Amino acid sequence: MKKHFKRVKKIPVVLFLFTSILANAQTTYFDEGRYNDYPIITFRENLLGNPVYQNEGKKIKASEVRKYMEIMPGDANEFIKNQRKIMTGVGLKNGSRLLFIGSTYFIFSNNITPENLRNYFLISTIGTAINRVGADMKTNGIRKANFLIDNHNYLIRKEQIDGMYLRSDFRRNFFGQKMDIYEGPNLLSNHRLKLIKEDFPELKLALNKAERIQTTSSILSGVRAASDFVILAYIISPRLQSSTPSDLLVPLVATSLSISLTTPLLERSARNKTRVGLQNFNFR
Repeated sequence: MKKHFKRVKKIPVVLFLFTSILANAQTTYFDEGRYNDYPIITFRENLLGNPVYQNEGKKIKASEVRKYMEIMPGDANEFIKNQRKIMTGVGLKNGSRLLFIGSTYFIFSNNITPENLRNYFLISTIGTAINRVGADMKTNGIRKANFLIDNHNYLIRKEQIDGMYLRSDFRRNFFGQKMDIYEGPNLLSNHRLKLIKEDFPELKLALNKAERIQTTSSILSGVRAASDFVILAYIISPRLQSSTPSDLLVPLVATSLSISLTTPLLERSARNKTRVGLQNFNFR
């Protein structure tokens, strides 16, 4: 019995030693810089809102990105899930745009009457609902994919990073989107970000360009909201229908549609410029 007890007692010790060896091997694997050959992945969005992944300026597929991410299998699987979510969201948003274009063609090709305006508003409302669902899916997928890529880039180059590691995120608000900059897990205040930009002129130049584009997008979103409000007021108010010239509604509808197509382009441009500016700063 004593011999048997000694053998059982040795098993946890052996397991502990084996686990320690594996842990040391993994630590050495990172410390020796064996991931130096892995490329820094650049993530941006194209004109259609589709994600584009690049390796030193060369476009690569999402499946190739996943292979690089296999050093962290959980992140690799999560990345592909979010890639699918992004593409589904893009499809829904494109479908909603077709509805907007169709409803606008309908209102332009027919007399502007209360009944036609109600049909236009109904179709536009359905398009808006589909667009909202698609936008939420796409936004969440892009935010998560961007976060995973930032983590991957940090993992393979953490020994070479000199100082701060900054990353970006964005969130929706009434006027479109708000860009946020993080240092590690901490959200930077406007004052702190301003001090960092003053110390790094190239970063300041890149972020200021992105901020100007985002400001323009927010202004256009406000104009569209005002146009939509006037159109809605005209539809539900018999008094306005009898007193407001129908010629006023045509430019309002055209303005709303054109802004709905323009603001996403500006928002994507702001996000792309922010990502590139931060990546150049992190791996300068």
